[in-house]
Amino acid sequence: MSCPSCHAKLVCTHRWFYWPLMILGCCILGVPLAILGAKYGVTGAMVGWFIGAFGFGIPFDRFLEMRFSVLTIRRDETSNKPAISEVQ
Repeated sequence: MSCPSCHAKLVCTHRWFYWPLMILGCCILGVPLAILGAKYGVTGAMVGWFIGAFGFGIPFDRFLEMRFSVLTIRRDETSNKPAISEVQ
């Protein structure tokens, strides 16, 4: 992604606890719906888990991204950062 004001290329990295929290977040609603869907067999349990995991996982992922992501500037020769003479 690039910065809207200076057009510098940004790289987003996650902290160490991002993936464990993401898995826990998907299981919060995925497991109960999988248990409810289990009365329809394995297919019902899988569908219930996917619906619950995506229904709660996507908003939870946005929350984690906004809250705990670390943005750094990518240093390479293809950056669109304007030169000093262009800014003045």
